[in-house]
Amino acid sequence: MHHTTFPQIVPETERMLSVFVSRLKPSRVLEIGTGRGHSAYIMYKAFPEARIVTIEKDYEHVREARQAFQGLPITLLHGDARDMIPSLPSSFDMIFLDAAKRQYGTYFRLV
Repeated sequence: MHHTTFPQIVPETERMLSVFVSRLKPSRVLEIGTGRGHSAYIMYKAFPEARIVTIEKDYEHVREARQAFQGLPITLLHGDARDMIPSLPSSFDMIFLDAAKRQYGTYFRLV
């Protein structure tokens, strides 16, 4: 995975997310707010057996995340999570919310 100058999660949060995923061992993870893919990649590395679905609205982020995810079993959806969440076909064992903070209330209600 390539590194960018875009702000990513700080190392302490990265370690916490990795430990959390490796201990929880979720079979299905939903990430809201892919960014350029760093957190999804961390979750994949922590527990490769998890099926990770991640949603991103910004086209440039999606383009970069697709490159980062090449060859990895991570499902990247391009669109507004508020519109996409209700149509997702199954439930998730873990949800990682890392999108527009002002929308958190809406995301919580939807999931």
